[in-house]
Amino acid sequence: MALDQRLKVTIHLESPLLITAQQVGFVWESEEYIPGGVLRGAVAEVAARHGQDLRALFDRPNAPRFGHAHAGLGPPVGILPQTARTCKRHSGFRRDEQDDERHGVLDTLLSQVFDGAQTEVRCPTCDQSTVPYGGKPYVAIGSSERWRYVSPRPIFRRIGRTAVSRERGAVADRLLYTLEVIAEVMERDELDDYGRPLLAAAVFHGFVWGDSADNLPWVKWLREVNHLGGARSRGLGQVRIEAKVEKISPTMEREMVQAAMQLTEGRPATIHRRLPCEMSILDRILAFNQKVYALKDLSEEQREFWYFTIDLQSDTALGDARGPCYRLEPADLGLPEPVKPVWWLARCGQVRGWSAAWGLPKPTIPALTAGSTFVYRVPRGDEDLTRQVLGRCITLEREGIGQRREEGLGWVQICTPFHLETEVRK
Repeated sequence: MALDQRLKVTIHLESPLLITAQQVGFVWESEEYIPGGVLRGAVAEVAARHGQDLRALFDRPNAPRFGHAHAGLGPPVGILPQTARTCKRHSGFRRDEQDDERHGVLDTLLSQVFDGAQTEVRCPTCDQSTVPYGGKPYVAIGSSERWRYVSPRPIFRRIGRTAVSRERGAVADRLLYTLEVIAEVMERDELDDYGRPLLAAAVFHGFVWGDSADNLPWVKWLREVNHLGGARSRGLGQVRIEAKVEKISPTMEREMVQAAMQLTEGRPATIHRRLPCEMSILDRILAFNQKVYALKDLSEEQREFWYFTIDLQSDTALGDARGPCYRLEPADLGLPEPVKPVWWLARCGQVRGWSAAWGLPKPTIPALTAGSTFVYRVPRGDEDLTRQVLGRCITLEREGIGQRREEGLGWVQICTPFHLETEVRK
């Protein structure tokens, strides 16, 4: 599989959107994001109208991978790891320096893995208990000199509807139902000059990985998609999609050699100073190890290794015919034998879906949820081994892991930048 081209997809809502997550009684609840499988199905409809063979397009080794699209003013840096925590009473990112309604978010991975801290994490502002805050998308705003994180989210509306009797053409008796939909506006997770929450038009951002040698007009087909989700006949799901090929700078051999040398010698230093959303995989790995080696209580034995994390950016279904799997073993990831798992924090869930082609629900499968984090160590001293591991990390981030990756499952990020946030950012 040669996935070396990335398409940036921007989805503008022009009417409320229903992406059914579950049905509770007569209420249809919506997801907070647009799953990659929904976008993939919409593109398949467009391709079918152009006379394309859908099996030849999507059932092949180098078929494109459609990622989930999340709300925000720009593409998210990543998904908050399960090690992120926030105040139990005043949760969320601080929206400015004077924000007293929220006490901020910090990451606890380094203290749990390397400091051996087993005590309860308290809020640094009010000393109250903290709760997990993982699984949410986060965005960096500001300049490279001064920036902070926010977590935009869509606004939901509930629309009441009545069923219509086919026999009488009038409202059916005792058949009311409610649709919970994503509104055309979203919360920016910022405050205006008067301390009021800022709103913006709802925009979702995502990516599609494909093969540059594939001469099919994916960008054109994406732009022709004008409806997503359910209840289209009721006026929902009208969208406008922008898509363009994003230039991906290849990892230069010089940068790979430089990063491998720094990690092997135990002197990591980031190659480029950038915003978190602009950091390369090598920059993130080097910055993470720089933070690890700066810990005061790091033992001499721990300094004999360099470390990296695999952070799940979407639900991930692992396993085979023998059953599901809830661990990421190095051998299963294609990593060489000297790489060993150190620590992990994972949550389990289920993945559902609907197949428009079948007209039936997809099989429900167990999965690891987005935000699950796995930490690995690599022995120092072998530069060839280090370069091999770095190359495999780049491949994993592009190709993903597990089942149904083409639908947005199994997307991963190596060393998500939020692991560096060991203190609340003002």
